[in-house]
Amino acid sequence: MCSLSGALPSPEDYPRVLPLPSPSAWVGAVQWFGLAFSPGPQDPDHSAISLPEEQPSDIAESVRHPVQMCNHRVPSSPAAAKNRAAQVAQEDAKVRVMATPLVLSGSSLNTFLRCPKQWEFAYVQRIKEPPTLRLALGSAAHTAVEFDLREKMETGDDQPLEQMQDTFRDEFEKESYGAEDTPKETKGQALDSGVKCVEVWHKKVAPDTHPLAVEEEVQFSINGVPIAGTIDVVKQVGDPTSWFESKRIIGDWKFVGKKPQDAGTYLLNMIGYGIGLRQKTGLKEDGIVLDHLVRTKEPYHFPIASKGPIPDESIDAYGDIVAGVARDIEAGSFPPTGLQGHACSWCGYKARCPAYKAAHI
Repeated sequence: MCSLSGALPSPEDYPRVLPLPSPSAWVGAVQWFGLAFSPGPQDPDHSAISLPEEQPSDIAESVRHPVQMCNHRVPSSPAAAKNRAAQVAQEDAKVRVMATPLVLSGSSLNTFLRCPKQWEFAYVQRIKEPPTLRLALGSAAHTAVEFDLREKMETGDDQPLEQMQDTFRDEFEKESYGAEDTPKETKGQALDSGVKCVEVWHKKVAPDTHPLAVEEEVQFSINGVPIAGTIDVVKQVGDPTSWFESKRIIGDWKFVGKKPQDAGTYLLNMIGYGIGLRQKTGLKEDGIVLDHLVRTKEPYHFPIASKGPIPDESIDAYGDIVAGVARDIEAGSFPPTGLQGHACSWCGYKARCPAYKAAHI
């Protein structure tokens, strides 16, 4: 059985863990999760701005673990010394992360599945990517929605649209500091696009969103691997005064550049949120929904929702993937698979990635 810490309502319901899939199978693993989704209304196609997937959030600080130097030869030149110092720094970083108890999140899982080398840059070497307009917009819009839902939990009412848009503008200004214009979008265009998306949220999504919890932190362990995450919102359908009498829908919102075909890699996050909610409350979710705000010339709302709770086979597959990723991380295996998955096109680490540079000589 999947090894989950704590007590779920019905732990015997979870099936046995399947053999660990090979690394080549992990990228497509979301295809066999077994969740049935129904997309929202089919909007006409619009000319889309291409956006990257969500970037990883940080994890707990590592504890420094010095690398033994006694067997290293003395460098023969300043250049050799510099190269050796860089090599030692990378070895030191790897030792530090392996010496620290591993805690994964949905974002870090997705990063590793997309490209283990990207995971190494982000979580082992801890190299911070420069800010981009796309990421700044997503972060600022997320904050504006969060503030609205927190207000709604207190008062029962949404914030005025103008207040939400002001929150977005203030956050975008902070998040986009240092971000450069791109051939497809200037800072002013990104700001205007985000303001329009917030308006669509306020008109189309907010009226039917009744939060039971906002930015709810969850923690659990599956197959011996600790997982941490933050649920954007737990929505209620039914009795607005009770967790127990109303239906509980786990929600997440994404500001994307084109209409998604399915839940994609965000499905990993949602399954983790479902497990975490069950562990924390003893209650099973009634469904999950991804509210996409599609950032076209005229933005629109495109929801993708499950037809019920997260099924057993999805939790089983999730446990397999978590165990396999943790195994490779602990072994220090970080191959640059982004070259095959086309993740390099927007990766902020490609300028320093040896595999990318070798493939683009």
